[in-house]
Amino acid sequence: MIHPLASPTAAPGQVAPGAQSLETIAQLDIDDVDQIVGALAWYGGHIYFAGVYIDRDVQDFRRIVRFDPQTRGWQTVHTSLAINTKRRSGPANMLDTFFPDNPTEEQSKDKLTDALGVNLAGEQALETGRNVYCQLFEAQGCLVASFSSPLKGEVAFSAEGGSWQTTFELAPTNGHTFHQPVPFGDGVVALATGLSQNAPPLLRGEAVDSADWEEVPVPGFKEQGNELACRAAVFADSLYIGTRNLERGFQLWRLGAIAAQPGDFEAVITSGAYLFSDNQQVAAMATFGGRLYFAGGKSPRSLRAHQVSDFEIFRVNPDGSWDLIVGRPRFSPVGLKVPFSAMGPGFDDGAAVLQCLVAHAGYLCAGFSGQGSFKLFITPDGERWTEKPLGDFPGELVAALSTPEGLVLLFNPRPQGEPAAKKGEPLPSIALEAWRFDFDATDDVVPVI
Repeated sequence: MIHPLASPTAAPGQVAPGAQSLETIAQLDIDDVDQIVGALAWYGGHIYFAGVYIDRDVQDFRRIVRFDPQTRGWQTVHTSLAINTKRRSGPANMLDTFFPDNPTEEQSKDKLTDALGVNLAGEQALETGRNVYCQLFEAQGCLVASFSSPLKGEVAFSAEGGSWQTTFELAPTNGHTFHQPVPFGDGVVALATGLSQNAPPLLRGEAVDSADWEEVPVPGFKEQGNELACRAAVFADSLYIGTRNLERGFQLWRLGAIAAQPGDFEAVITSGAYLFSDNQQVAAMATFGGRLYFAGGKSPRSLRAHQVSDFEIFRVNPDGSWDLIVGRPRFSPVGLKVPFSAMGPGFDDGAAVLQCLVAHAGYLCAGFSGQGSFKLFITPDGERWTEKPLGDFPGELVAALSTPEGLVLLFNPRPQGEPAAKKGEPLPSIALEAWRFDFDATDDVVPVI
């Protein structure tokens, strides 16, 4: 069923023809919100949004809302709270006193964390959103929400979307937390956040709602400088895992079986696709046209966990070979790699910060904040790209979702990195703006070269 949607609320000329507003999402009971990290899902003919709202007291509020096509509004269906009970006094960025701002900073903090047995970097990670995660997806006949921050991990599920049950809650001090559960084989593999002491890269459970998770050993993972597994996707009967590695560059691993024996793992790409620390993190993955696409780039501490700057886009083929789609030419162990799109990092936009990579209506879509506003580039084959005009959206993209009704984009109108309010003054409230965009399959896609 195609639900009627609201009419555009923006001024004429600010949005593309055919764009439709899904109104705004506002949590008026949460004051002084500094950051929002979230995810969208289509379930039972409705659009859902799960979000982590972080205030300046460094505590986070978790919310799940559902769009009601009759009232044309968003209804809150689940709430929870993670409170920082051990907030330190003193400078907000105390660790900066001891560690310089360089590519090895996070590893230095990790070493001190291991030595003391506490996570000193956790609070800073929460303040920047760097280690705050939110996933929303359908599995085993239910809608599942996974929230994770340095304060607490939580998994909740619902069969009909209205009433929710929390399966478990974990704090990094007494249990491993994870941020992306992926059904694979006869169970579920989850990517650990790395926030607890001696955290493994992967966890394994029998089901998404399992209360018990066991560690999955990945030989050489930490020894090669990987901080954590950032993104995962199932492709060609294997689980592909992209990492964050600030010093040596990201890695792409392949897990061939749920048994997870040492021989099951293979490093497909290392050394940041051979640009080393210029490509520190895999930020997004999407299967499209029978191939796996992923984006990687630089990972400054100011960005969210799903964002990278100066990004490149790569493609993995069913035979395990890989192609460079967007990025800089380079030599690799398998020969010269040149971008199939003939475009450099960030689609030749030096200020580009990747926000999303999603397949929709026969296109692969890459969204990023560029010079002045959000931009969306699309391709029908992974190689010929063109910009899809959306209108003027100067804020930050929070989430993107492909639905039968169109591509839904959720924006935070407050520009990312905007200076905080003066001391003693509350931050202005945030009303997230939801928009739906239709793609006309008859339009020609002209390469931007």
